[in-house]
Amino acid sequence: MNKNLTVKQKYITIFTGLLFVFITFMSIFVYYHFFTSTLTRAKKEGFEIFFTLVFVDEAKEDVYGAFVGVISAENNRVGLISIPRNMGLWHSAKDKNLSVSSIYSRHGKNAVSKAIENTFQIDATYKFIFDNKNIVETIDLIGGVNMYLEEPISFEDKSSGYNISFDIGEHLFTGEKILAYINHIQDGAYKHRLSLYKLEDVILNIVVGFIDSSILRSISITRGFQRMVGKVIDSNLRPVDYKAFGELTSNLDIGSFRIETLDGQPDENNILVPIDNGVYAVRQVRELARVVALKTEASVVENEDVTMNVLNATDIVGLADRINIRMRYRGFSAIEYGNFTIEIDESVILVRNGEIEKAFLIAKASNVDKIYSVTDRSVLNNSTLVLGSDYYEISE
Repeated sequence: MNKNLTVKQKYITIFTGLLFVFITFMSIFVYYHFFTSTLTRAKKEGFEIFFTLVFVDEAKEDVYGAFVGVISAENNRVGLISIPRNMGLWHSAKDKNLSVSSIYSRHGKNAVSKAIENTFQIDATYKFIFDNKNIVETIDLIGGVNMYLEEPISFEDKSSGYNISFDIGEHLFTGEKILAYINHIQDGAYKHRLSLYKLEDVILNIVVGFIDSSILRSISITRGFQRMVGKVIDSNLRPVDYKAFGELTSNLDIGSFRIETLDGQPDENNILVPIDNGVYAVRQVRELARVVALKTEASVVENEDVTMNVLNATDIVGLADRINIRMRYRGFSAIEYGNFTIEIDESVILVRNGEIEKAFLIAKASNVDKIYSVTDRSVLNNSTLVLGSDYYEISE
């Protein structure tokens, strides 16, 4: 009898121990899943997080473009690599690389995120997918986005309902106008990339808007705003993640964001194949992760690191030449100057290659406070300073 009791107690002890282990495991799982964001843990423990962004046109079963990104929550920095829609990615290790557009049309939107992970050899913690509805609702949620046009736009697609007409200059774009804008693709060999650059400009101008607006940054940490964002964005984020992203957004500064483009070589089917069959893509994302993880409190970018050109948009003869010389005195590589297409009232700085930190250095030295992203990677300069009739010459 005592022997049986001992055996029974032994089983009870084992069962109790297993139950304790199970409850402990479930408690830890529930805590980390529902109450702790990976972004928050990354900030405390100092590791980087990868994520993907995919922009799809579900009506046409096509893709506007995609991005792979890395976040250093510890340093409050975000880096993006833009991927053209005709860039070839590997849907799986066994398959031949397919264009981003083909992957979406054949396998669906989630397959694009998986192909990005395969190609760049990363494990994406967060995945965001924006269709036309998501794009419109997100832009409208933040009150629109300020854009700058160097050329007038007049575009109408009656079948899709897109209609946009703007002159040269600054404009506030609603969600519907942004959708028309990224559908406004110029003809030519680079039309796929031009579409992507329009996406880059939207993202960068949103970032600049948050940096310049303390009101937008403060709104991003409110629970009501985060709930609304959760309703209009298709992602795998949980409520605790939105809170962590809100804190990240509220602390954006000029050194917080950078964007690059994945380069490729066209094959016989006009698909861009990542250089060296994807080896360069892996190196590029790892180097980006290294840069955003650099533990530097102050900016390491100085005036001599900035290349720019100066354009005269006034009736003052020789103004661009004079300001070009004076910006050189300030240490900038102002290597070109000339005239803008029209005369404008307000001076602006146009970011050409995504390096907004360098544009803010130009702004500080030139007393111009309007900065917009107008990407043109055929231009070798970081930024363009356009002198409007409001411009007064900087002191020596």
